[in-house]
Amino acid sequence: MKLADIPIRRHVKVKCDANPYDPTWDTYFLKRKHKSSRTRTSRKGTLSEIAACKGADEPI
Repeated sequence: MKLADIPIRRHVKVKCDANPYDPTWDTYFLKRKHKSSRTRTSRKGTLSEIAACKGADEPI
């Protein structure tokens, strides 16, 4: 595994008016959580597939 195989993830700032304790912002934070919980992939596949030992069924 090479360092170049790991994709760069950019940080997206939270809106300055957004308050996680205010119920009116619930949909905004749910969308952010859903977007960040997606499986990250690289050019060669998911990161968990890359980190698996070749010839063995156990992950590293």
